[in-house]
Amino acid sequence: MRDRIEIALGSKNHATELLELAKILRDEGADQLELYLLYSDFQQSLDSNDPRYVSIVDTMDLIYGGPWAKGNSLYT
Repeated sequence: MRDRIEIALGSKNHATELLELAKILRDEGADQLELYLLYSDFQQSLDSNDPRYVSIVDTMDLIYGGPWAKGNSLYT
């Protein structure tokens, strides 16, 4: 899974790629906590000024769910 996230981070469309990958990994059986912690590892390795950081955090919000996911949570 880590390799797949690295590929998504390297794409020009990293925001879309990271979200789509999260959906694919969920559908392949990754549980919510596992996926959240995996994305969190990448978030911690990026500088907060890196645009990929925002893409990771935005995807983490949808993985976690809650009011900030505004009905778009990946897990119910």
